[in-house]
Amino acid sequence: MPHASAPTQSPPRAAPAPATGGAPQIQLLLVDDDPSDLFLVQRALRRFRAEAVGSGAAALDWIREHGPPEVLITDQYMVGMDGLELLRQLRTAAPEVVPVLLTGHAELELALQSVNEGHVFQILLKSWPQEQWVRGVDAALAHAALQRAERELVQKTLTGAVRALGEALALANPVALGHTLRVRERALSLAERLRAPRPWEIDMATQLSQLGTVNIPPVVLERVLLDRELKDWERGLYAGAPARAADLLADLPRMDGVRAILRWQRLRYDGAGGEASAPRGDAIPLGARILACAVAFDRAELQGHSPEAALGALRQDRGAFDPSVIEALRQVIEDLSIPKGYLRRTIPLNQLVPGMIFAEDVITRRGVLLTSKDTTATGQLLDRIRTFAVAHGVQDAFEVFVPHDREV
Repeated sequence: MPHASAPTQSPPRAAPAPATGGAPQIQLLLVDDDPSDLFLVQRALRRFRAEAVGSGAAALDWIREHGPPEVLITDQYMVGMDGLELLRQLRTAAPEVVPVLLTGHAELELALQSVNEGHVFQILLKSWPQEQWVRGVDAALAHAALQRAERELVQKTLTGAVRALGEALALANPVALGHTLRVRERALSLAERLRAPRPWEIDMATQLSQLGTVNIPPVVLERVLLDRELKDWERGLYAGAPARAADLLADLPRMDGVRAILRWQRLRYDGAGGEASAPRGDAIPLGARILACAVAFDRAELQGHSPEAALGALRQDRGAFDPSVIEALRQVIEDLSIPKGYLRRTIPLNQLVPGMIFAEDVITRRGVLLTSKDTTATGQLLDRIRTFAVAHGVQDAFEVFVPHDREV
C-alpha cells in the first residue's frame, strides 16, 4: 500500500459500546502499528463508525475498557503481537466480534492457517481498491448482525427456560432459592463492575448454580450455608454438586460458557486442592471466579457477619479468590453503603462542614473514639474533633458522605 503522512492528532474517541443488547456503537476497531497505513485504512473506511489503535495489546485493552466492536480489522505483520495471535486471543476475550485480517501479501499458507484455525472471517489485501474493502466490511457487518440476532434469540429462549427451571427448583428446595437470589444480585453487580464480556452467561450460571443441589435435603444445605459440621456422605454430596449441574445441561445448545462456570465455581484461584487438569488463576472462567466470591460472601453474611466483616473473611483466605473480584466486591459494598443523595469523598479536617456523614469511625491517635461511622456532622461535633486533633492528634483526612448540592 502506498504510504501517506499520518494525521497529527488522533480522531476523537467514540462513546463506549453498550455492554448488552443492540449493536455496538463502534462498528470497526482498526489495528495496525504503521501510522501511515492506519491513516489510509481509516480514510478508506470513513463511512463506518471506526476507532483505531496501534497494536494488538492496545486493541485488547480498548475492548476491555469500551466493550467489543462489531468487527475487528487487524494487520497481520506487526511488531510484538501479530494479527493472527491477536485474533486467537480475541476468541477468548470477545468471541462475538467478527475478525478480519488485513495483509499486504497474498500468502496461501497464511490464508489456510487463518481459515483452518477458525480465527478469520475473511482476509483483505492492502493492494485491493477501496471499493473492495468497503464490500468486505459490509459483508463482515452483515455477518455480525446475523450472529447478534441469533445470539439474542437463543439468549431469550434460554433465559425463559432457566427462569422456569429456577421456579421448579424453588419448589424442590426453598433454602437454595433464597441463597440463589442473593448470590445472583451480587454476581450481576460484580459482572457489571468488571465489565464481563458475556454477563448473560453469568446470570444464567448464577440462577442454575444450585441445580446440582436439587437432590440434597434442605436441612443439609442449610448446614452447609451456615458452616455447620457435616457427615462424610453429606460433604461428598455437596462437593459433587457443580459437576452434576454442568452434566445436567450437557445437551442444551450455546451453554458451553454456562457449563464451564458451573463446573469450576468452587475452584480456588491458586488451584490448591483442585484436580491436576483443572484451570487455575485467570484461566478459570471469569464467571466462575465471580460466582465463587459471591457465594462465599453470602455464606459469610448468613453466618452473622456484616458486609465489611464478610469481605475481610474472604480476604483472609489468601489464594482462594481472584484479587480483582475481591476489589470489585469492595467497591460494590462501598457503593451500597452510600446514602441516597450523597457522594463518598475524602475530605481534609479543615474542610469538614455540618451535614456531612462520617463513613468511618473517628479515633484519636491514642485510640479514643470521638464519633462512630454513619454519624451526621454537627458544628459542636466538628469543634470537638478539631480540639482533640490539637491535643491528641487525629488523621489528616476523613472518609465522609457529602450531599450532592454541597460537593467540595
